[in-house]
Amino acid sequence: MKQSWRKLDKGILEERLLKFLWKDIVEDLDKNFDFLVKFMERFGLLCERQSPKDCGTTQRVFYTPLRLKPIAGQQRLTEDFGTRAISIFHDFCGYLPEELFPQTVTRFIEKFQAVAGGEPELAHEYAELYLDDNHYVIFSVVTVKQRRMFKL
Repeated sequence: MKQSWRKLDKGILEERLLKFLWKDIVEDLDKNFDFLVKFMERFGLLCERQSPKDCGTTQRVFYTPLRLKPIAGQQRLTEDFGTRAISIFHDFCGYLPEELFPQTVTRFIEKFQAVAGGEPELAHEYAELYLDDNHYVIFSVVTVKQRRMFKL
């Protein structure tokens, strides 16, 4: 289970770890597991990773950006791509709920991972999602003039 716990620290939750965590608190886990996963997906707490059909694994894997914790003293700086990139800032009138960013990232992964090429890079307030070799989306939370906002 050590490997599964390490993956969870990177925002990746394996089915076996989730079942291990729920085994003593969920009655009839085999029957209720899918319901609980769908419930968590509904609220943007996780989304299932779509694996290739030829992968051959029966183990389901989920992305859980909400689980990621900030690392003290480290803030990811987004590279400036100049005229090649478009930056969109979204201000929430001075208030950005803490859980909104990871839920937005979860929804984006859920909708676009079918076209994405590769694993997303996830951090507490940063996510990099590759759509193909030439296109990717970087989500981050930035502070401009003491206002926290999304940068896309």
